[in-house]
Amino acid sequence: MTTQDIIGNDHIPAHTKEKMIMRRQESQAREKLDAETKEFIHNNKVLISYVRGPEIVSLKKKRFFTNIPLYYVDHQLGPIKAVIVATGKDKIGWSKVKKGDKYNKYEGIQIALSHIEVESPYSLNEDVEKMRVRATKYLKDQP
Repeated sequence: MTTQDIIGNDHIPAHTKEKMIMRRQESQAREKLDAETKEFIHNNKVLISYVRGPEIVSLKKKRFFTNIPLYYVDHQLGPIKAVIVATGKDKIGWSKVKKGDKYNKYEGIQIALSHIEVESPYSLNEDVEKMRVRATKYLKDQP
């Protein structure tokens, strides 16, 4: 449903139309940001690293053709806590995910790229150092 369809539809209340149009505009802005970030990553040398929380381990039950249940341990990667990017040896940026936020990959990378000149928080110092070592190894020709 396009914005014109939303406006022209008389069966939708006015306050709902406003919300629908706002969501559509936010979605289009997010898609534009995602496209710009993808293009920047494609055209430049950028190293990206994700900091994850503790892995999720759970006990699952599976049944085969018999009535005897089989239990196994399922390991899943933990949720993404931060993004660290490097565009040069000493050009390292970061972005942390706030508690309760829904993670958007390209928005996180965009924020990390904008934080290149900003000092990293104490909780990310170890991960930023790992990225610095990795950047010196892979981005030798970058300033």
